[in-house]
Amino acid sequence: MKQSENLEIMKTTAQSLSISVAIYTTLFLLIASVAFGSELKPDINNEVATPEIVFEEEEYIDDIPFDTQAIAEAYLLNETMNVEFDFEEEAYIDDISYNTYEVARNYKIEKDLKNVFVFEEEEYINDIPFNTEKIFNELFFTHYYKK
Repeated sequence: MKQSENLEIMKTTAQSLSISVAIYTTLFLLIASVAFGSELKPDINNEVATPEIVFEEEEYIDDIPFDTQAIAEAYLLNETMNVEFDFEEEAYIDDISYNTYEVARNYKIEKDLKNVFVFEEEEYINDIPFNTEKIFNELFFTHYYKK
């Protein structure tokens, strides 16, 4: 007797399960058609009319330029900029005296010393023994190396 009761319960459960599946499938199709703007059109060729979901055509609008590389670069830049770095405080060292004026003046002098002056050959004058290049070198180097 118990076996026949179990068999009867299983038949009843299977029938109610089949009905539940049919009801939920129909509800799902109706909700999908409303939510996604589609229509249910029965297929006329089949003996059993099964609904076919037909979605409406949407117009393509190209109003948003989409550049994947630019978006990725912007994302990576944003991620990089949001990283907080923890720098240790450095001790102030005041053992090097630094005078910007002196450094700039010495740099200019060294730069001028590196210039190579090309002198053109002078016309020979026999009455005055005078070498302009020799005088310039003596005066220039003596004057600037004293400082």
